[in-house]
Amino acid sequence: MRWWGVVALLVAASCGGADEELPRLDLIGEAVAAVVADTGGDPALFEVLADREGVTVTVAETEIDMDSGDVTGLFARSYRFEGGELGEPTKPVRAEGAVFAASAVPSLDVAVASGVRDALDDPTIVDLAISGAPDGAVVIDLTVISDMGGRILVLVRPDGTVLGVQAD
Repeated sequence: MRWWGVVALLVAASCGGADEELPRLDLIGEAVAAVVADTGGDPALFEVLADREGVTVTVAETEIDMDSGDVTGLFARSYRFEGGELGEPTKPVRAEGAVFAASAVPSLDVAVASGVRDALDDPTIVDLAISGAPDGAVVIDLTVISDMGGRILVLVRPDGTVLGVQAD
C-alpha cells in the first residue's frame, strides 16, 4: 500500500508545471511583469510571444523631436524571458504596427489551447502570440504545424474559443 502511494506521488510531481507540448503560457505573466519592472510604467507592446522555451516581449518605443515634441519614429526592442531570468533588451529597430498596453495582456492557461486541440487532429502548437489590434485591444493566435508540414495560424479568445484559421 505504501509503495503505490510513493509511486502516485512521484507521478503527480512529474506531471506538475508546464505542459511540455505547449508554449510556455505559464511564463507570460512573469515575463511581462519583469519587462514592466525594467522599463517602468505600463509600456506599449507590439507582441508577446510564448514558445516552448520561454517568452519574448517586444516593447514599442517612440522617438520624440526635442524641439517640437512631435513623435518622429517608432521603434521595437525585444526582451527574452527564459529560465526565470529577463535577458538584456535588443537594440531598437524601426517598426510600425498596432500596439497594446502591457496591462492589457490577458491571463492565459492551457485552456487557451483546448479549443485548438479539440478542433484539430493531434495538433503541434509551436507558439502563441499576443499582438495589438488597431483599436488597442489584443489578438491571440497560435501557430500550429501538422505532421505533413502544413502551417496555420489559429485566432482564439483567451478561453480557447477558436475564432478563425489562416494559412501561414
